Amino acid sequence: VCSSDLEVTVKLDGSSMSVGVSPDGEYVVCSRNLMLLTDQEGNAFVDTAKANNLEEKLKSDYIKGEFPKGIMIQGELCGEGIQGNKEHIKGHQFFVFDIYDVGSGKYLTAEKRYEICHWLRLWHVPVITTFKTLKELGCDSIESLLAFAEGPSYNQSTEREGVVFKSIHRDFSFKPIS
Repeated sequence: VCSSDLEVTVKLDGSSMSVGVSPDGEYVVCSRNLMLLTDQEGNAFVDTAKANNLEEKLKSDYIKGEFPKGIMIQGELCGEGIQGNKEHIKGHQFFVFDIYDVGSGKYLTAEKRYEICHWLRLWHVPVITTFKTLKELGCDSIESLLAFAEGPSYNQSTEREGVVFKSIHRDFSFKPIS
């Protein structure tokens, strides 16, 4: 059993979305497998990025100072018309689950990710707990991991898709699905 401290978050059932600025300063919005045209109106990914002023925020002096070689924010887009909108969200909401520093080639720590989300005024996927080991969480078998994955999701009235366990040291992660 893993003895590393973990961050445990709710796995939301939406669509993968990434937004960032490349090392040459190009602003990008991506779905799981596609880089989208950022002037494409009516696209939920592009419209959500615009509604959150992400191009302006990611090109700000603060972000350029913190991440001079670029940054990529990864998350889940949830809401109307996406995966049956299991979270019952009106419109669309982008929930961050990871941030990648292009210059260092590394993902940010949980604390730094929370700080950046706060500064950018972005929602973070719901955090269940941090700084716990699997043993402390009572997860010592596949069955107990699957049982832990069960529970309420973001809106508390639906069952979550599962949970994501991430080492706070960023050396591994895994996702038990409910």
